[in-house]
Amino acid sequence: MGVIRKASLAREWAIWNQLMIHKKQRLGQEPIDDRMFIVPEKEGDCQAPDRPEDKASFSVLQKTLWAVQTSTLILLLYLWGPHFLPTFHSEVQEAVSEVIEVGFPKPDFGDPVFEQNILNHTFGNSWGHPIEAHYTVPNVSFNRVVVSLDTWVDGVQYDRLAHLYVRGVEVWRTSTIEPHGKLSHTHAEKDVSTYAKLFEEDAMIVFQLDNLLTPRLTGAFNISLNVKYYDTGDRLRPPADKIYPLVKKKIDSRPPLLTLPDNTFDAVIPQLSYNTTKVVLDLFVSGNADEEFWYSNVLEEYRNVFHKSYPGHGPCRVVNVFVDGIRVLTADPFVVVYTGGISPALWHPIVSTGAFDVRALRLDITPLLPILWNQSTQVAIDVSNCVDDDLKFGETPNGIGSNWIASGSVATWEDSTILASRGKILSFENKTSVSAFAFSPPAAGLYSQIVDAKYTNKVNSSIIYTYKNGTEKDLILEVSSKTKQSNVQLLAGFGEDESLVFIPETDITSSVKDAATNATIWSLEKKVTQPLIYKLKAKPTFGQDVDFSVNITKAFGEKVALNGITVIKGVSHENGTSNYTLSPKGNHGEGVIEHKVNFTMSEPLPEFNYSRQALADHGEIVYDTIDAEDLIWEDVMHLFEKEGLDLAQYAAQEISKDRDTEKEFFGPPMRLVNNYLADF
Repeated sequence: MGVIRKASLAREWAIWNQLMIHKKQRLGQEPIDDRMFIVPEKEGDCQAPDRPEDKASFSVLQKTLWAVQTSTLILLLYLWGPHFLPTFHSEVQEAVSEVIEVGFPKPDFGDPVFEQNILNHTFGNSWGHPIEAHYTVPNVSFNRVVVSLDTWVDGVQYDRLAHLYVRGVEVWRTSTIEPHGKLSHTHAEKDVSTYAKLFEEDAMIVFQLDNLLTPRLTGAFNISLNVKYYDTGDRLRPPADKIYPLVKKKIDSRPPLLTLPDNTFDAVIPQLSYNTTKVVLDLFVSGNADEEFWYSNVLEEYRNVFHKSYPGHGPCRVVNVFVDGIRVLTADPFVVVYTGGISPALWHPIVSTGAFDVRALRLDITPLLPILWNQSTQVAIDVSNCVDDDLKFGETPNGIGSNWIASGSVATWEDSTILASRGKILSFENKTSVSAFAFSPPAAGLYSQIVDAKYTNKVNSSIIYTYKNGTEKDLILEVSSKTKQSNVQLLAGFGEDESLVFIPETDITSSVKDAATNATIWSLEKKVTQPLIYKLKAKPTFGQDVDFSVNITKAFGEKVALNGITVIKGVSHENGTSNYTLSPKGNHGEGVIEHKVNFTMSEPLPEFNYSRQALADHGEIVYDTIDAEDLIWEDVMHLFEKEGLDLAQYAAQEISKDRDTEKEFFGPPMRLVNNYLADF
């Protein structure tokens, strides 16, 4: 079994045992819904270092003063309550370790017109106990909202997912850090302006951070949640006029979340107003437990390769959206490496891109308006292993693993000058092509697999708007999506060495045309690429310790084109190495990783260029430079394509060495390998 699997299983069994202990302690005290005990996420962390004993002797006077000071602090803490904990922590204990994310720049909305704190709380044994707080709308005009989260944690703790809900809608999903035995602080911000309408009324907000404390896991999370409001002159990106949750709470004490595939994500979009002009799905979908590293899973029939146990269901996952049973969109889930992922030593004090902002998939379904105007509409969201979407006759689907955590909402924009509207769907189109090949020569200690998936979807419709001034607009609306994943994986040394090249890409284009001339009025294309390479090698060890080394390269790229002209281009790139030890006495390791970011905007948007480069070495930031050397999107993507080509060629060479099976496997499977190589 590979070292990542060992770490994951050891952690999950330990937490499962704790869950059972907590469950037994609570039996008879309150009803428990077993289905809501989601297996906790992420990798283990370092054991907290022992603190040296203070051997200094105290005089009677010193002891008396110390006792008075201590009593005073305890009294103040009691009177001021949990909201004081972060400040108390930072002032009287050891120096705080700041943990940051080197990501794309945040939008600058100027000075806020109002700020408020809406929650301070300590999440200790908080599993299944989200916190509710009353939100009071400020007496100011605003059109932009930014939420910030400050978190303090000490000791030893896993990273945890956290969720913010406003009026029953998830608006932010984030994750915490692993403190590595140090008092650590993080600050994260999220622009939630799309959901600004939810903040225009007094409401109940819910913050969920499922955490467990044990004799070993000592870290409680002290959080402070704040909101800033802005009133900008920019009317180009107005907030949504209406927002509808897709997941409703079934139990008052539980947040509106679903776990897939144990539950089905079926929802109803209510009938929309006739003056609705834009409809967007926001879907939070993230894999955990055996599905956290889904891109490294093996094909189902090989999950016991080398007589070991691997997470199965294959290394491909996509999110499919069905409306009235017809697939209309497909997208890659966001690839997030949390701070306990792969090698925890790599992500302190700089986390991987996306760890503080586990983004929602934002999917345009505006061409469906002719259906949505007339009646409430059934929508289904499905996480697929890709292979099941292109089964051959007689093949059996094998699904995905548990613990995909999902929620979502529908956001709509309206035009008050529209008097009436009508339309019809012109066409639905979707195609799927999935190829999967795996090979493990007998007694060779080698396993290689290549999976290649391609999805296309298109919806277009005819729309006629009648305005209050008597004019009409006859339009053709279209949304098309192209989604693909290429995954090459090689296990050697009977599974102790792992190599992976994974390249997912989603390209979605929305357009509006004049129905009379078929001329494009405007088009918007958004392309997201999230390639990942890692090489993991186990080292010979004695006893229960597991030592391994990791080389990892991860990138996130995003392009936005308006009317065929690229106006936004952003790319982040992480490249690091690490040595790590999993040990019953406490996990530990060291890592060196470089983060690079480049973000540009060009006309007709305001021109803007941002570059940043940072290096973390053995838990310390060596440098963090703004306006560093530009990072070129094309160069970064070429690197991943070359690595995929090299690994696929190596796998093909290894296959050809096994002469006993050469004839069997040099037929259709090798044609798949050659087709994959041809893509590059």
